[in-house]
Amino acid sequence: MADVEIEKHLLAVPFLNHLNHAQLQDLTKAGTLLSVEGGSVIFQEDDPADRLFIILGGSVRVEGRAYNGADIELSTLEAGDFFGEQALTEGGVRTATVTALKPSEFFILSRKDFVQILTESPALLSDVIAGISRKLESANANTLRKVLETHQMELNLERQHHRAVARMVTGMSQEILRPLEMIQSMSMVLSQDLLKEYLDSPVAEGQTFRQMMDATHLIQSQMERLQDLFKIFQYLDMEPMQEPPQTSIFVNTVKDIVDLYRLENHSDLDIQFEVNPAAEHKPWDGYPQLLSEVLNRVLENIEQHAYPEGIPKAVLAIKPTLLNNRAAYEIVLKDQGVGISEENLKRIREPFFTTARERGNIGLGLAIVDTLVTFTLQGSLEINASEETGTEVRIVLPRLTRAGKPV
Repeated sequence: MADVEIEKHLLAVPFLNHLNHAQLQDLTKAGTLLSVEGGSVIFQEDDPADRLFIILGGSVRVEGRAYNGADIELSTLEAGDFFGEQALTEGGVRTATVTALKPSEFFILSRKDFVQILTESPALLSDVIAGISRKLESANANTLRKVLETHQMELNLERQHHRAVARMVTGMSQEILRPLEMIQSMSMVLSQDLLKEYLDSPVAEGQTFRQMMDATHLIQSQMERLQDLFKIFQYLDMEPMQEPPQTSIFVNTVKDIVDLYRLENHSDLDIQFEVNPAAEHKPWDGYPQLLSEVLNRVLENIEQHAYPEGIPKAVLAIKPTLLNNRAAYEIVLKDQGVGISEENLKRIREPFFTTARERGNIGLGLAIVDTLVTFTLQGSLEINASEETGTEVRIVLPRLTRAGKPV
């Protein structure tokens, strides 16, 4: 490309259009040209940052690396745009990877040559700073958006995986439960017949009779446990509610659920309510029975795991908030118990993950909470914890739950 053509391209770059003809000539002589095919990598993240690139023709994709190692597209640049400006300000290493999307041509300027030109044009320095600031602002906004989108996609995929597992287990449970229910019915008939036939006879005092009765009672108790498990799997596999939501006063509903939990479970859990006045006496169109299932399991976790010793305590705060630009309520349940390790916190929503299997836990409580809150009740769930500060469960529910329409 002739120098005259290069100068025309350089003048199209916003922060170079103040240069006079002599300065443009100096800039053209100082730089070099680079032509590449589509798909060529111009530079990679962590490469030395020592040159500025101005696109004379073609286009490039700028990619960065997210927290999970995935590549995120930060921007697409066309002719007249520039990249690699970090080389001009601080050097160091590249913070992104740039790839040509099609055959492209670049004008390349080293840091040393650019600094020399800047000293001769204060106006150019001002324009460069403004241009870099605009690019950084755009890149930061794009990066944040991409990270949030990627994170949300990962959460959705994880939930879909959990629900697929739940569907499979639910289907298997239904098939298994049918013959087991027949066994339960037969054991009940057997125990009734045994009692009717031998209750007042000497046989009832014998060891064989007692063992038979114990066996039938054991079968019945295990069947009841299987039925409870089946109910849990149904919660994991719940679709959005089709019937219309019920209208109630949200704060009163939450307090009633907590009071009923303590009464039914003979609980010593000390709950301190902190209600924002803006949430008092406000209506909620939702499903109290499902919210009860959610809060019961969270409260149960606090009692069983947060306080191995002493009286369990928690603060339950309620305030109005927004969820996806819709009016919502936020419930925060915070304890100051033993907390959760960082490793376990990563897995706490996984079905069947538990650290207390020896105590009979099956590890489905928080998996159910996650499904009910984020899918059926169309809200959001956040769990923060450390072994120093305890655990905080943050639940956000829309003021109006839309029947059959998960968000």
